[in-house]
Amino acid sequence: MLKYANFDIVFQEVPEEVTLAINISNCPNQCPGCHSKYLWENTGKQLDTNELYRLVEQYKSGITCVCFMGGDNEPESVSQLANQVKKDYGVKVAWYSGKNELPQNVSTDHFDYIKVGRYIAELGPLDSATTNQRMMKRLADGRVKDITEWFRRNKKVEVVENEPYKTPAFAGVFLFGFVGHYRLYCFTNLSPSQRYHSTISSSSVSCTTANPSSSMDDM
Repeated sequence: MLKYANFDIVFQEVPEEVTLAINISNCPNQCPGCHSKYLWENTGKQLDTNELYRLVEQYKSGITCVCFMGGDNEPESVSQLANQVKKDYGVKVAWYSGKNELPQNVSTDHFDYIKVGRYIAELGPLDSATTNQRMMKRLADGRVKDITEWFRRNKKVEVVENEPYKTPAFAGVFLFGFVGHYRLYCFTNLSPSQRYHSTISSSSVSCTTANPSSSMDDM
């Protein structure tokens, strides 16, 4: 039985989407250095179809994506819920898995985005140049594309209240407001000549420690 501890409306976890991110508990990976150790425990509320739809109904006018943050303890359930909510609400669906490779018996064809790879502290998260993790996007023609470079190009700059703030070099600062959540982001700007195309034609989703040297085209 899937359970979730909490949820949030986020803007950075899935590229260029306003996302309802659902934090699923009872994580079996328990990566050293994990920033969400509270999700290791089997706590929270049951995440079934009724509960998922209740959450989506609250925010459906503003979100474009539903992301399952975790769920590696029951990947079949995550896949089924994602398939149902996509069909019934027409939203994009994403999955943040901590596995290096998803089970072969779990269908991923309906996912628009999948993050794979254990968190390894010394290699860093998705916006790190040395990360082992990968964010994959399914294109309209069915191909799967590695878009991890997006996170490095759009790295979030944290702004701390009541402290002096020095403006860095950036293309623009954007304040996103949504149902009481406000986030300030700073985005770096790269010229088109610094962006390269990288596409993989594969029906499977897996993560390797290889770090591609090229970045992706504009999405």
